[in-house]
Amino acid sequence: MGEEYGIHFSYPLDIDFVMLEAFSQEYIALSKTLLFEEQEEQEQEGISEAIKTALKRKVDGYGGTYTEDQKKLMIHYSSLFLSRSKPSTHFLALSAIGDEKLKERCPVQILELINSIKRLLGIESKKEGDINEHIVIN
Repeated sequence: MGEEYGIHFSYPLDIDFVMLEAFSQEYIALSKTLLFEEQEEQEQEGISEAIKTALKRKVDGYGGTYTEDQKKLMIHYSSLFLSRSKPSTHFLALSAIGDEKLKERCPVQILELINSIKRLLGIESKKEGDINEHIVIN
């Protein structure tokens, strides 16, 4: 859509949510480890409040365009990405994911972004169309 202008979109929310959705087991484990007590309270309060927080809507953040599974992830999204440092959250989660699983399940939005960066820097993949190659920049 806007990739030719260096603009990348992610669906359904943002790259943080895409990573949470793709690697939900690792991010949820991190969420529960870091914020166990707060997490329990949020689960008791319900998903609707977490959706409003995640979508930054005070009144009408109903999340009608999200699946039921995505709505359940909003609790973890709020605690992992709106209440703490995004880079540190991703760093901790990625350390639990591992290279092989990351290569297998990396969201297409991340792969498209990597390919765009490779094109801008003039880095070629080892084989044509391979968007799963690791980037090593010295």
